[in-house]
Amino acid sequence: MSEPNRNPFTLPPEPRTGRDLVWWTLFEWPRLDDWSRRFTRKRTLVFYLRAVPWILLLATGLYLLSLTLVVAWELPRHFPDQFMPSVVQIFADNPGFGERRLGLLSITSGTFVRGLAVGLAGGLAIGIGFFSGWVVGFLRLPVYLPQAAVALIRLDLRHNPYLWDVGVRLPIWGARRRLADGAFGDPETGMELAGFLLEYRPLQRGLAAAILHAVHAGRWRLRPLEPDLLTPPPVPEDQPDHTPSAGWLRELAGLRQDLAAARSQTQISFKRAAYARFSERLDAFRVATPRESSHWSRWYPEALDVWRSEAAKSLRALEDQAASQEPIAVNRYRTGTPLRPGDDQAVFLGRDDLRRNLAREIMTAAEMPLFLILGQRRVGKTSLLNFLPELLGSGFVVVSQDLQDDRIENVPSWLADLRRRVAKKLERDDGDWTPPAEWLAAWRELREWLERIAADDGRKLILALDEFEELHGYLAQDPEPGRRLLAAIRSFSQHQNRVVFLFVGATPLSELRDPDWSRYFVQTQPFRVDYLKKTDVLRLITEPVPLQYPLAVTERLFALTQGHPDLLQRLCRELVSIANREDRRAMSMADLDAAVAAVLARETPPIERFWNEFCRTPACRACIEQILAGEIPTDRPSLLRLEERGYVVFDQGRPRLRVPLFEDWLRRYREGFPAAEC
Repeated sequence: MSEPNRNPFTLPPEPRTGRDLVWWTLFEWPRLDDWSRRFTRKRTLVFYLRAVPWILLLATGLYLLSLTLVVAWELPRHFPDQFMPSVVQIFADNPGFGERRLGLLSITSGTFVRGLAVGLAGGLAIGIGFFSGWVVGFLRLPVYLPQAAVALIRLDLRHNPYLWDVGVRLPIWGARRRLADGAFGDPETGMELAGFLLEYRPLQRGLAAAILHAVHAGRWRLRPLEPDLLTPPPVPEDQPDHTPSAGWLRELAGLRQDLAAARSQTQISFKRAAYARFSERLDAFRVATPRESSHWSRWYPEALDVWRSEAAKSLRALEDQAASQEPIAVNRYRTGTPLRPGDDQAVFLGRDDLRRNLAREIMTAAEMPLFLILGQRRVGKTSLLNFLPELLGSGFVVVSQDLQDDRIENVPSWLADLRRRVAKKLERDDGDWTPPAEWLAAWRELREWLERIAADDGRKLILALDEFEELHGYLAQDPEPGRRLLAAIRSFSQHQNRVVFLFVGATPLSELRDPDWSRYFVQTQPFRVDYLKKTDVLRLITEPVPLQYPLAVTERLFALTQGHPDLLQRLCRELVSIANREDRRAMSMADLDAAVAAVLARETPPIERFWNEFCRTPACRACIEQILAGEIPTDRPSLLRLEERGYVVFDQGRPRLRVPLFEDWLRRYREGFPAAEC
């Protein structure tokens, strides 16, 4: 009866027969050693007795083989001194192979039997172990040569020497390539083999790593465009030759993110654009992959070609589907991040007079003052800064620095970051500058460097410091050095016109005390960024996207926001989302109500920041409470500050919040945010 098919990738927990015990002694000795440690003496004796017949058979076979070799090679004739005289005489008297073999058998059989009996009684197993170790040797050449020969005839995932021999040390010709190619075609079986090698064959971890790559690539080939497959190959950490580079893994993660985003889109136009981005990235990844290590990269290009083909098919199908449907409006409105030239050109509208005045002052001033752009949070100051290079032209270089960057944590790191940004913008070497800890010394080194590069370049350099109030926080930690630093910056600004400072923020200089900024920068030229005018609001609502708005809706949009740029962009973005979801262009007042409900949340940034930053003190909040109650605030300084900043206007002699959405939010959410302690 034939033995049932056995899974070649699993090993029995113990040898079942005496033959298995001998086999384990020769080919699975690590498992034999581990298994034998759990034996009792009784169980050891039982397994030893079960192995005796096979030991006898093996010993007899080796004995007969040695006699055959002695006769075949006529060793007694060539080395008579190494053999007994009776053996030499047999070779002299008998020329035939058979007679010589029988003669040797008659002389040596008694010695063999006696030795075998003594060996079995006194520890034949140990003798066999040493003998097999000598025969096999460290490289196991007597076993390796037959393995290599058989592998030339048959070698695949389920039939290979690694499945039954733990001690294969020398490479078997073509085995790595053939097994990895097999795993590429049959990934699941290849995964079983790789797991077997990692668990039971410590000498083959490199082979297992190569097979794992082939398995990974094979799965990609069989299941294209599945984001869950775009994960790093599960290569053992101790195989650096098979570990992909950090750049390759980073691009792989980007591919997965792009594909997942493309598959999650429901609108055809967005889905098509997302698949186009994914396809471009996939093409670049296909080009980069063969540049990785040849130990593992050879299996991926074919799989990636399949993915590229399927991505192209999906993209064509989406294009056909999009062509047969009504186009959907692209949502060009931006919330939470500043506008930038290029993609956001369509929604950077209004403030033409401010842009003209700022550009004219910078370009025509004989002596460069310090410029100051002031405005509430989220009204477009940074957006204006981003478009400034287009306004000024090629004679100016604008270097922007966000002082909320986490790399800036004190005055020296601020100066180092500023120098690094200037050097990058001008394509200069900053010399890997480390500023001195003393503020004035650090500024002196930066000033000298700025003077040199400004003289060499020929263009005027504008250093735009966004959120400049953060710098005041660092200076206030040690006011006296802070005052000296501000005085040095003022002096530098007054005595040259090649480098211009442009401060951008929400706080007037007069409110920055100890050190007192207004004392040092009296020559500052201020520009205020306010809300959009009504004509610009109507353009921003109707021009960027082809939606149809009734006049009442646009009028109410302006009434609710009063031209506040961020709130207006949020509402318009939500309206476009509604149009895309419902596949229609005509907007209604009900749509605006839904947009307001979606936008006016507890965390709405412009209003939440007003309440928790600008109005965080009890005095300011008490003033707001009186305004909401229809009363005239008794705290005149707080009311004046709210009016100067543009949050409050007067209506028939009574103050009210300028933007109705601010009032709606405050009535709903203000009590959830406690005031800061004075």
